[in-house]
Amino acid sequence: MAQGFLDAAADSYANQHYAIAVFLTHQVIEQCTIALIRVNLAYRSDIHHLGRQLDLCCCFSEEPSNLFRTTKNDLSLFEILLRSYSQARYKDTFKVDSDDADKLVSKAYAFFELTKEICTTKISDFKLQNEKQTEMEVGFE
Repeated sequence: MAQGFLDAAADSYANQHYAIAVFLTHQVIEQCTIALIRVNLAYRSDIHHLGRQLDLCCCFSEEPSNLFRTTKNDLSLFEILLRSYSQARYKDTFKVDSDDADKLVSKAYAFFELTKEICTTKISDFKLQNEKQTEMEVGFE
């Protein structure tokens, strides 16, 4: 789902629908954090607040949170992202300028790649653990 939202965000940005692009960026980040939490903590999260989701990700990596909450500029962009969830859907007055939309869509791409990297590493760790467990079980027979 994250890939679909990312593609839609890029299309919305290209068509100068910046508020919608940022809303879709929110959806990308939400789907990525859900995947990160599921793979790394084996927890099915029903949390929809990005701040809380990123906090939960800190249980296994600071990287997801750091992408959005390191500098003052990052925090300002993150606030726009948080507001987009409700305001882009319910308020015609919600506007995002092209520069902020560009930065947030770029961050969504980076976050998507980071998610794939973290999840792939964790899945590889699971496979290695499984192989070691299998070797131990064969050794005991």
